[in-house]
Amino acid sequence: MMTNFVYKVNSGKVRRDVFIYSAIVVNIMLALITAEKYIKTDFDYHETFKHLGAIPVVIGLFIPTLLMGAMALAVGWLFNRAYIEVKDGNIFGVNFWCIRKSVPINSINGMRQYNVNGIKAVIITSKKHGSIYISEKTENFEHLINEINSIIKSV
Repeated sequence: MMTNFVYKVNSGKVRRDVFIYSAIVVNIMLALITAEKYIKTDFDYHETFKHLGAIPVVIGLFIPTLLMGAMALAVGWLFNRAYIEVKDGNIFGVNFWCIRKSVPINSINGMRQYNVNGIKAVIITSKKHGSIYISEKTENFEHLINEINSIIKSV
């Protein structure tokens, strides 16, 4: 049986992954927009880039990078809140909306996989107390899931 324990989420890895993914998406989008304009001007380099100087290019790359960094920090902060705590016969975690919830261990009636838009988790459900999402990025994830499975089977 579990004792009092906290399972933290590796939010640093989440922040890094979000930043890299968003940087790739934004850079591909900017490259496609540039390619479209280049094609529309019949492959004329000077016509395509006549209005661009060094400062607008730097600003055009710097501002999206800042926005991606801010988004990565916000997502990392939300994942920081998603730690799982096992204490006094309850599991504390977050629901779908990142609101902290408590589910008594003896009221858990099931677990299921969740995988939407690259977010992988296990959902612990209780008819009376709602659900808790456990991120795959949680430290000792396999150990935690195995412990909860053994509790569900014993109840």
